Amino acid sequence: MANYLKLCLCSDTTGDTIVDTFYLPAIALANLWRPITVTKDGGGNLGSSIKSIALYVETDVETKTVYFDNISACTTNGLNLQKLISKSSSEQGGSEFWYGLQSINGTTLKIDCHPNLVSEGPGYDGASETVATYMRDTIKTAEATFSSDVINYILSDGIILQGGYNTSTVVQEGESYFDGLSGGGYGMQSAVGFESYYVNMYRYNSGIRVVNTANKTIKIYGRAGHCTSGLDINNSDNSIVDTDIMAYSCTTGVSIYSSEGINLGEVKVSNNSGTGFDFNQSLLE
Repeated sequence: MANYLKLCLCSDTTGDTIVDTFYLPAIALANLWRPITVTKDGGGNLGSSIKSIALYVETDVETKTVYFDNISACTTNGLNLQKLISKSSSEQGGSEFWYGLQSINGTTLKIDCHPNLVSEGPGYDGASETVATYMRDTIKTAEATFSSDVINYILSDGIILQGGYNTSTVVQEGESYFDGLSGGGYGMQSAVGFESYYVNMYRYNSGIRVVNTANKTIKIYGRAGHCTSGLDINNSDNSIVDTDIMAYSCTTGVSIYSSEGINLGEVKVSNNSGTGFDFNQSLLE
């Protein structure tokens, strides 16, 4: 139910004197962490002497349990938990990944993994460096009610998907990042042969799911991040899957199940909390 909960910034330490109010939207899929961005009721700047944050119930409903992991204030165009960050300034391609955030605490940003994990991803162990950081928005898709909901379904054999077009110049100079937010549903699912270029899937159950596509040719050039499985190939014997994909910060980067004779192209996996590759009853060529 939308707007039956409100988050309030208060000028006292007990949460009684409300200064700023934020109404919370309804969430379709429970039991998963979801980044929410809400605007102050009535707009304008936030109060300057906030001492506490309080959660109020506007309407009495059945008992609900609500968990908050990280709350941060930002400007309209500022950094928030629904954006992606990278040290790459490239609008298209490049060797750097774009990551979602688990939390923002001052100048400390923690990289997220799949939204069902309360903690940040596996982290980083290596040489440190000081570099410029860039952020970008995502395209929010319909939110899944169940983890098995198909958000985008490719129905016709031979479909070619092209992302990253500039709507002003009609030039393909960037990439399109589709975002399920809650980590539920299948971002892109196909049971036919298809091609996909610069169409990226973030925060789904499976980012890209290929199922029952025996003896098909599939080309996937893109990225999948913060999913249970970035690329999921299931029951697709003897398919040629030509890929150039980065599957990062997922539970499993690439999962291939009951699919023999798969000819897989280039795949990069990193920062996954479970396994990079999961070959279950499958055989690659």
